[in-house]
Amino acid sequence: PSAEPPTPPSAAPKRPRHTTLMWRDTRLLPCAACANGYSCRTCLELIDPELCPSPAQLELLPRRGCSRRTERGELCEGDGSCGTDNRANNCPLQAAFFGGGEQLGDVYRRVDCLDAETIPSPSL
Repeated sequence: PSAEPPTPPSAAPKRPRHTTLMWRDTRLLPCAACANGYSCRTCLELIDPELCPSPAQLELLPRRGCSRRTERGELCEGDGSCGTDNRANNCPLQAAFFGGGEQLGDVYRRVDCLDAETIPSPSL
């Protein structure tokens, strides 16, 4: 009987170059309620610590921090830009994210907001 050649080991799946964590949400906040004060004309909401994604998921956050380029529903790391607080410390991160040591992240999510001036008055 002929022996079959050994099966080559399968390659490990490649990590995507950019992964965006998105939360679908249709709520509208008043712009005055944005955690970042609607700085950069972008409304950011600080994530509740009990709702934080896993540390492994948070490691995939874009390294650029929160900005006008943050898409609606996308999570971002507050680094002090656009009115974020880099001391919010609301979500645990893996040590590898910052090169070692226990770290807490400042995780925000971009949401839509509405100013009182843009809400149409009801017809009487």
